[in-house]
Amino acid sequence: MATPNEAVEAFTAAEGRKPNQAEEQALRQFAVAHPEMDALEIAESIDLDADLDLRTNSVVNVKYKLRYKDRAKTAKKPAGVSKKAMARSCQDWLAIELMKRTLTDDPKKPKLILQAFVDILDANGVDWSRWTNRSAGWEGRFRMTGRLALQRVVAENEALALPDGTTLTPPKAWVERIIR
Repeated sequence: MATPNEAVEAFTAAEGRKPNQAEEQALRQFAVAHPEMDALEIAESIDLDADLDLRTNSVVNVKYKLRYKDRAKTAKKPAGVSKKAMARSCQDWLAIELMKRTLTDDPKKPKLILQAFVDILDANGVDWSRWTNRSAGWEGRFRMTGRLALQRVVAENEALALPDGTTLTPPKAWVERIIR
C-alpha cells in the first residue's frame, strides 16, 4: 500500500516534474481510494490531464472527478454516450438521458449543446431565465444548476418531457432516490 506522499513522489519521479496543486490532490485521493496499488502503479494509472481535465479553478472537487472516472471504467456505456462524458457525470438515469440529447458527438471532449439543453428545460417548465452569470465556466454551472432543477421536476412528475412532445418515464428507484 502506497501512502499519499509516496504516490506524489512516484509521480514526480515518473513525470520529471512536481504535480500542480490539483494534480497533487488527485494523486493523494487516488492513493487513499486504491490501497491495493503501490506508488508506481498509482503514478502510471492516473492520467491527470486526459482523464480528469483537472484545473485548479474547477468547481468540481477532484474526489468526485475520481469517483466518476472509476464508475465510468466499470459502467456499461450506453449507445450514443462517450466514455469521456460518462467519466464526468454521476451516471444516473437523468444524466445518461441528458448526455444522449445535449452533448456533441466528439468522443474526446463532448460539449454542451446549449439550445438542446434549454429546450429540455423549457419542455419541463424549468425557469432558467435568472441564471445570467456568463463569467468563466458558466456553461458547466448552467448545466449543473439546470440538471438539479430538472431532476426535482422530473421526479415529482415521474416523467421527462422532451421538446418534441414525447415523454420518458424514469425508473422508480431513481424517482425514490431523488424524492427522499
